[in-house]
Amino acid sequence: MTPKSIAQAVRAGSLVITDILVPVVLGLIFNWGFVLFLVAHALFHGFPKPLIEWIGCITVFTVVFPLVYFWLARAAALRKGLLFALAHAEGLIAHVADLAVGQLIGLENPRELSSMALSQLVNGIQKAFEKMPSGLRRLIAFLVGLLPFAYWYGEIRTRLSFTEENRPQLNTEFKERIEDYVREELAGSGFPWIWTLAALNLAVMAFCCFGVLGG
Repeated sequence: MTPKSIAQAVRAGSLVITDILVPVVLGLIFNWGFVLFLVAHALFHGFPKPLIEWIGCITVFTVVFPLVYFWLARAAALRKGLLFALAHAEGLIAHVADLAVGQLIGLENPRELSSMALSQLVNGIQKAFEKMPSGLRRLIAFLVGLLPFAYWYGEIRTRLSFTEENRPQLNTEFKERIEDYVREELAGSGFPWIWTLAALNLAVMAFCCFGVLGG
């Protein structure tokens, strides 16, 4: 990887961290602020009955919704980071392809990848990025955990032997497959997920206000 492609790859990783933190922080403020309202209401107006419903609301807004914000933000951020890397850090995809091919060449062309070989392949690629910033490491771990290396290996092996002589062609084939996978399988729907979650969040808040506090 060139210094420019490394810089772009690191930027892709930083996008992951930023795009996770912003919605998660907003979700925490939104939900924990409502929890403070529920507690204040109980202190000034008495605890609603049955108490179990009030406790359930506290649990949902303290734990459940913040975790959902984190989980969805993580998935969306990793996808966005990979699409950015595809557009601006071509060297990153090429480097992942080269790392994969290098390890597959060392397997001496078995008919199919064993689960152990596949695990070693994924771990080997991740290890190559272990000194990179955490955002980029998360991005690579997410990517290589999804890529169908075993299927690609079986398909390519019917046409090409995994040898050093074929390495340039193997690199090209793996790079193209990774790019197609990111472009076709990981592209978002285009609708901001956070608005759907926020609407659901508000609906549950309304239920707690009118169904629990007002009951």
